[in-house]
Amino acid sequence: MLRLFHSVEQFQPLPFGPEYELEGCSRNAAGLQRSPVRLKTGPLGGTTLTFEREILPHKADFALYHGPQLIGHYHFDREPRTGLETMWEIIFIPEYQGKGLASLIVRLALRELLLTGNRHWVDMRKLMQVNLSHSPSSGLKGATDIQAELARRHSTVCAPTGVPDMSLPVSRPSAKIHLRNIGIGVIAVKLGFVPKPEFGRAFTSVKSVQLIEPTASTPPGYLLHLDSLPGIVVALYVNPETCRPVTDVEAYRRFLNPGEIYRKALVGEALIGNIDYTLGKANISRFARHIADNQHEFTQIIRHLQKGASD
Repeated sequence: MLRLFHSVEQFQPLPFGPEYELEGCSRNAAGLQRSPVRLKTGPLGGTTLTFEREILPHKADFALYHGPQLIGHYHFDREPRTGLETMWEIIFIPEYQGKGLASLIVRLALRELLLTGNRHWVDMRKLMQVNLSHSPSSGLKGATDIQAELARRHSTVCAPTGVPDMSLPVSRPSAKIHLRNIGIGVIAVKLGFVPKPEFGRAFTSVKSVQLIEPTASTPPGYLLHLDSLPGIVVALYVNPETCRPVTDVEAYRRFLNPGEIYRKALVGEALIGNIDYTLGKANISRFARHIADNQHEFTQIIRHLQKGASD
């Protein structure tokens, strides 16, 4: 009797955030699931945090605590019919930024969501959101600001929807502007997210391009003023080998073809902030290698994403 075997891609993990160990699960007084998570590597190696989650049909919220202190929060909008999971920006209080915790909460949250059900897809809403009224420093002032910041980010913005071949001179910004929330952008490139196609059309009509000067903690970039929504975007170059921002300011001091930025973003060589991103269909396996813990999870995540990608 002839047996047919389906080849199964072998799990070859890719590093993503600190190594960790989840230590059981309980519920707090509000009924939320909580798990101690012990960090094995990274700047906080040896520290035990608490991972809290509330997963409902239309939304999911994830939080990290250090002792009693809320240090970070992450929100998803969910579409039960299609399995679409829409990621919003991650918020961490300043003293816990730059320590790998954004990658950790992304991995923990995505494992929780994608290993259930049978069909999923993942979008990222308003990557590296731009708000010129913010102070130059990135991040929030404290944990008490998390809920207010999250509510602010739920405003609905109509998205424009191409790519020009024109060059514009790069001018200096008239106000003090710095890139912020770059960490989530680096995560997006590493996991294989790309700009949603409808945003390409906005780059056919760019009014001006301003250079964003680097600081001690932020790379250079561009501020682009568009004729259509979202009105303004920021952009920076990315090293595709390391997924880290290009920090050489000379790479930005030239005549710019705005369409080049968009094309580079499609292949992981640039980041565009203030637009929506989606997981690239060609990047499903890479994404799963970063998120899964073992062969079973890897196979299951790929299967669920392939079903979601077919919609």
